[in-house]
Amino acid sequence: MKRAHPALFVAAVLLSGCTRQMPEVPRRPSAERSTAFRQFSLEAAVARTGVAELRPTLSTGGSGSEPRRAVAIEYAIEGNGAFDEAGFIGRLHAEVERSLEAAGARVGGGERLNDQFSVDYTDGGREGWIEVVGARMPGNRYKLWGVLRESAPSASRG
Repeated sequence: MKRAHPALFVAAVLLSGCTRQMPEVPRRPSAERSTAFRQFSLEAAVARTGVAELRPTLSTGGSGSEPRRAVAIEYAIEGNGAFDEAGFIGRLHAEVERSLEAAGARVGGGERLNDQFSVDYTDGGREGWIEVVGARMPGNRYKLWGVLRESAPSASRG
């Protein structure tokens, strides 16, 4: 037990802020993100698919203006539990592309599988990527994870 005291002391010093401070990384204001990045909402895209079997129960993340934004949304599968996941992912993929185009982005490549998809876009010299993965969970639940990333314009693109 006596050997634990030095470790506790070191942990307390580290947690107290007595260590070298890392320089703060400047944050870019949301105005420096593309319109597509600022306007995109995975929850809204799911709602526009019109899939009646999914009722949202929990959502975390999804806001912010950093170059990367993540969201997790949990749904209850209503009805008799018959839910066409592949069909839903296909409809959601199409809706995400429509949302990006409506925001003025040009949709490029990407890919789609039965339970996931990705979409690449460009908007105002910025390149962005949206990745979405869905999974059935125990107890007639369905969970979606989405990541939206965007890079700043390259100096060479002017």
